[in-house]
Amino acid sequence: MLGLTENEILKYIKLETFQSVTDGTPQTELCCICQDNYSKGEKLGILDCMHKFHLDCIKQWLLTENTCPLCKQIGLNIPIDEEDQNEGGVGVAGEVGVAGEGEVGVAGEAEVRVAGEAEAEAEARNE
Repeated sequence: MLGLTENEILKYIKLETFQSVTDGTPQTELCCICQDNYSKGEKLGILDCMHKFHLDCIKQWLLTENTCPLCKQIGLNIPIDEEDQNEGGVGVAGEVGVAGEGEVGVAGEAEVRVAGEAEAEAEARNE
């Protein structure tokens, strides 16, 4: 999946100012991209999956790949307008790729079940 432009990132990313750790767990105060703790007053970027990162860290990440570094879901869902569809925009290619992968996985699973049933029938006949 291709990255986003800086304008797309700034337009669609949710922002939050870090205040303090509320539940005391180290995971809530560490940016998994740079491995540095969040400091009070720092800007955080929040992806559609609700994972949070230092704003500068996640901007750099999204410029190269529009996925969450933690859960690998699409980072920011960018609406596709008429102009992007006519030009074959990044959003179109990303969505087609994701849909195609899902369809291949389902077909592959169906074939495995059928092959397993055929082997079971063959074994039953040999007994």
